[in-house]
Amino acid sequence: MSNTSLVNVVAKKGHVVGISKNATALSALCELIWNGFDAQANTVEIELKNNVLGHIENIIVSDDGIGIPHEDVNEAFGNLGESKKLANGLIKGRPPIHGKHARGRFKAFKLGSCVSWETTYSTKGEKFRYKIEGSSNSIMSFQVSSPEKTTNKTGTIVEITNLNNSAYQLRKEQYRDQLTATFACFLTSFPQLSIIFDGLVINPNELQIDTFSKKTFIEIDTDKKIDLEVKIILWSKQWESSIHLCNTGGISYKENKSTGIKSYGYHFSSYITSDYIDFLNAENRLDLEELDEICLALKKEGYRIIQDYFDELHKKKQKAIIIKWQQQNIYPYKEIDSTNLALKAEIELFNELAYAMLSKLADFDSRDVKSKAFTLSLLSQTLKNNPESLQEIFSQVLGLKKSESEAFSDLLTETKLPSIIQTASLITHRCKVLEGLKHLIYSCTKTFKEKQHLHKILEKESWIFDERFSLADSEIGLKRVLTKHIHKLDKKQKKQPDILNGRLDILLHKSLMNGSEKEFLVVELKRPSVKIDDGVALQIKQYAQAIHDDDEYRRIPCRWKFIAVSSKIDSIVENDINQPNKPQGLLTTFGNNMEVLIKTWDEVFYEAESNLLFLKEQLNYSVSEEAAKAHMIKEFPNNIPTTI
Repeated sequence: MSNTSLVNVVAKKGHVVGISKNATALSALCELIWNGFDAQANTVEIELKNNVLGHIENIIVSDDGIGIPHEDVNEAFGNLGESKKLANGLIKGRPPIHGKHARGRFKAFKLGSCVSWETTYSTKGEKFRYKIEGSSNSIMSFQVSSPEKTTNKTGTIVEITNLNNSAYQLRKEQYRDQLTATFACFLTSFPQLSIIFDGLVINPNELQIDTFSKKTFIEIDTDKKIDLEVKIILWSKQWESSIHLCNTGGISYKENKSTGIKSYGYHFSSYITSDYIDFLNAENRLDLEELDEICLALKKEGYRIIQDYFDELHKKKQKAIIIKWQQQNIYPYKEIDSTNLALKAEIELFNELAYAMLSKLADFDSRDVKSKAFTLSLLSQTLKNNPESLQEIFSQVLGLKKSESEAFSDLLTETKLPSIIQTASLITHRCKVLEGLKHLIYSCTKTFKEKQHLHKILEKESWIFDERFSLADSEIGLKRVLTKHIHKLDKKQKKQPDILNGRLDILLHKSLMNGSEKEFLVVELKRPSVKIDDGVALQIKQYAQAIHDDDEYRRIPCRWKFIAVSSKIDSIVENDINQPNKPQGLLTTFGNNMEVLIKTWDEVFYEAESNLLFLKEQLNYSVSEEAAKAHMIKEFPNNIPTTI
């Protein structure tokens, strides 16, 4: 070929060099493959040619496409920006165009400093071939020969010589695997197309364990939706999992690591496909995906679907193992109380640990029944009674490697079993206490006494009135002040009673330190038969003021919350505590550090249940009256009437 001409690149040299420099060996090779398919090739073949020493000497990428017409060479190699490919549109039965910015050919210089394109095209019933040559030393121009007639088949042969260090790694098996993952969705969508790499056909089907796909959409506005489809392939080989952003034809524009996806040991490639991703690529904005709210929403929905898939897959496999253990009668949990949330949390974590751990014990299934039962029982008892020693069990008893033992220990730490069990147990207990108290107060009015029963229960369950006092205690100073003024509430009590003999059983009192300030909670429990009227409200005010003004606490930083609780409130007091300019239930205040409130039991229970509602819903828990009664008898055996 003779009579060469020069094609100059219209762009800044720094930008062109950056395209090559920032590429990887894999991305450079992928661009050359995509160029072949964009040229309507059915097959793209990559050959790694060796020298006499067995090392890669040059790389040849050939395709059977339509070639590059000579009249298009200036546009194809001189123009860096919008490619002429965009104007060609879609061809029926062919994939959409991948390259739209004419940058791919510059990435080839990542593999070697000398690159040539020998291309054959057809025009007016005749075929012509010519050659394009480029060098990284003169990357801003290409030598182009004159076209000559030929009988060759159409297509393009790209030859890369004077290879760079990154090119020598291409023979490693990992690159074949990465090519398979990158083009799997594309080759599945267009099975008539093929890629041959170093003599072997890239066939994703040979390595697939399972496939999954789901079509959905995200709503941008009330009248606008963006469609997307998520495809997942599980691989039989252990290679790095990845998430690809693709157009609807399966062309991968960007590959992300699978960070944030818990795949439970499965190796996978996933593909989030959407026309919007194609739009971002065409606009050259895909590298700024994190700044695009729609793209972020697409990714969020895609990642959610991927994680849901693996969670469901894991649950099915885990469930099958549990059923097998149950059939063998070696599963340590026989009868499961669905209302016991602490036990439920323990079992869920046991299933997770046992399934993950025993999958590492290759001989577990071949062991005798007694040995398997002992292993599972040991794990169950340790988890329940001494979870901190599990790592020792993993390594010394079960013989797991240190890395495996530490992984399971991390799993235990991440799940925070003690917190899970304690939280579930606490919510269960509180729900049952509330339900039990409702029954006692509303249905056992003749036998349930406020001093003998109610006060003793609430002494342990002060969270019902204020969560902050759930772990608070009383103190002798507070008791002394309350006793000193008790006669203001109980006319039968003599003035200035002895502290130990004063009738404080009608008051619930707690104190805590909040920084440098003390906080006091005082609750007066009125008899169910006592309606809080104007006279009772006056007594409450006088008592609260006497406490507030007492010298013992008057000059120290403190805050008081005084609550009077009864079943009924008369209309006059009801009007006083429901004024528009003050909080509901507030009777009065003294200074800026005491509030006096009046509440019915209905209001107390409603507020306490509201505080528990979120966690209760998350735990999907409900309590029956019978379960609540049984719990109250168990927890408060000396404070429950026999007729409950």
